[in-house]
Parts: sequence; structure tokens; C-alpha cells
Amino acid sequence: MRNKLITIGVAAVVSLLVGSAANADTIYDWSWSGGDGVSASGTFDVLSGFVQSVTGTITGGGLGTTGSLSLITASSPGVISQPDPANHLVPTTDSFVFQDGNGDNFEGDTAFSSSSPWLDVYGLVMAVSGTGLGTGTHGEADYAFNVWANGPGNWQASLGGNGGTPGQVDATNQAGTLTVTAVPLPAALPLLLSGLGGLGALAARRRKVARPRIPSFRPAWFARP
Repeated sequence: MRNKLITIGVAAVVSLLVGSAANADTIYDWSWSGGDGVSASGTFDVLSGFVQSVTGTITGGGLGTTGSLSLITASSPGVISQPDPANHLVPTTDSFVFQDGNGDNFEGDTAFSSSSPWLDVYGLVMAVSGTGLGTGTHGEADYAFNVWANGPGNWQASLGGNGGTPGQVDATNQAGTLTVTAVPLPAALPLLLSGLGGLGALAARRRKVARPRIPSFRPAWFARP
């Protein structure tokens, strides 16, 4: 009975871990280096072909400080159109137009491919926050960073927030290099799954070993008359 419970327990744990691994988000490290001295890096959290969240930092382009990056989606404050009516090259349903607090418009979506160029012609739009980088009247970021792909090896990005005022933050349509690398699963996870599977197999094998039969014995005086 104990072996049976061990087998059931191990099987349940293995099933849970394998299912979780199969359905888990994939984390990608990314970095950008482009014109006007704009440099950014961080992580993408991707699930089923769409970016769920972004972390990272950005410098250059007139920011004057290190900004923190977060993902803007179709439901974020500052989105003025969804889907994007102006760009018909890739009519994705999650495309949108985001307007930052200073009046700059950015086209974006959250689509992601696991191979280069990773992004489409809309690309990702990220809010830029930090010291001296405020928000608009509706909670939208005053500054935003948009990086997209025109094709393999052909990327561009815009960092905006100047509201059309010359001399402020404005690095528009700058060519650069986007690097994206998947973060591997923890090395211990395959070993853990293998070990749990081995325990389950061992318990099953022990259960199948026949127990020796103990011959019954009754003393002569126990015999019925």
C-alpha cells in the first residue's frame, strides 16, 4: 500500500512539473544599441507568441538619466486607437496607437517570434519612467521607447517625449541592433524530473515483486474433532 501511494505521489508531482514547464512563460534577455547613443537592455516575458511584460533600463537620446522600461499594451493608459487604423502591412488585432503625455504617437503591438527578427513592423512600445520623467494627465507615460523590425537584421527604434519641441528627448527612427536570447530553464529541473521518474519506476517495480507465501500451521490440538 505504501509503495502504491509513493508511486501515485511521484506521478502526480512529475505530471505537475512537466505540465507547468510546458505551459510556462519563456524569458528572453534582450539588448538594443542604436543611433543617438540610445542603449537599452532587459527581459521579455513571452507566452504563446505574445510579450506579457518587459523589464529593463534605457539611457541616451537626451534622457539625461537612466529610465526604467515597462510594456505598453492595448489596454494601457494613453492608447488612443486599437487596432491601429493607419498601418495595414500587418493587420494584427492587438495593434494600437499610444500617445505619450507630451503628444508623441507610437504604433505598437505585443507580437513576438522565437526567431529573428523577433518583432514585427509595429514592434514593442515601452513606457520610460524615472527621475524627472513624469506622467500625463491620464496616467500615461510622458516618454516612450518603440523598437520594431523591418526584416531580419533590420531594426529601428524611436525614443520620444519631446512633444515636438526641438532640443528635448527625440531619437526618431534610428537604426540599431536588437539582440534577443532565450533564458534556459534552471539546470536542476531536468535532473529533478529524472530523479522523480526514477523513484516512481522503482516503487512500481517493488510493488510487482511477489511476496513469499508463509505456509499455514496449526497444532494437532487445534484440529476439530
